[in-house]
Amino acid sequence: MTMSDLIACAGSWTGTYLLRLNPDDPGVTSETTVHVAPVLKERFVRLDQTWVWEGQQQEGTILVAHDPQASTVEMHWADTWHNGHAIMVLRGGPDLDATGSYPAPSGPDWGWRIRIGATPDRLSIEMWNITPDGLQVPAVDADLSPS
Repeated sequence: MTMSDLIACAGSWTGTYLLRLNPDDPGVTSETTVHVAPVLKERFVRLDQTWVWEGQQQEGTILVAHDPQASTVEMHWADTWHNGHAIMVLRGGPDLDATGSYPAPSGPDWGWRIRIGATPDRLSIEMWNITPDGLQVPAVDADLSPS
């Protein structure tokens, strides 16, 4: 998966959003939309997403940057449900798979991982919570098709 693959997905997508609150949770599914927009001469791609939690619409955005010389990716992620008023910065390799962290109220920071997959007919956004011990727990699975 490359930045070029994501740029080729510009436009609107619809699908399902599965949210799990803990490892044993089967999850709650809602409809989701994502708008993929290359910005600033295709140096960045912004994904704007909507989904529903307990009847309330939620919104999120991921700004993706890829540095081809350093072969790295950086994502800036914010949403109305997970992040409060903060933006999480995640970093990774050339594929669209990056990790960041957030403070836990009563202990060491936890990690967060986002992986974006894109083909002409499928867009996926997967997210994991990462415990201080390094265990990755599935948290979000969005599976979308072009609108």
